[in-house]
Amino acid sequence: MPAPSPRFSPGGKGGSERVVLTSWPLAVHADWSVDPRKRWMALALPAPGGWTVEVMPVGELATLLSRLLVRAGGRAVALGLDCPIGLPRAYAALLGGGVSDFPAFLRSLTAASDFFRVCDDLDEVAPERPFYPRHGRAGMTRAGFAARLGLEAAG
Repeated sequence: MPAPSPRFSPGGKGGSERVVLTSWPLAVHADWSVDPRKRWMALALPAPGGWTVEVMPVGELATLLSRLLVRAGGRAVALGLDCPIGLPRAYAALLGGGVSDFPAFLRSLTAASDFFRVCDDLDEVAPERPFYPRHGRAGMTRAGFAARLGLEAAG
């Protein structure tokens, strides 16, 4: 028997809606990494008297949402991602006086930008290409990375 859909009820300030999590068809948390082998997810499925949890690799990104929807029988999926969002203030200041609107900053990046391309070596790191390392390196330090970005040493 499929689990009932989540209930919506008035509540909060100004009569806003809130979700009462009595029963979702599927709740998922994914821990992200640039390395696909380190991307794992936990699926919580309703079961008599509670929930069951399954842990598995995220797998192919292009099919993740469709796989979750199939698993939920085409119904709602609550998906949480553990991934960094935003920019450190000191780094944002390097990008032309600071970034006060993060969504606008993301929209400003073109598809041709190298911004999201992860560097293989520290000497490739620059404010315009900040992601490093593609693979762990012996002797790599936060201080060396921060220096390549033009920042004070990271603590």
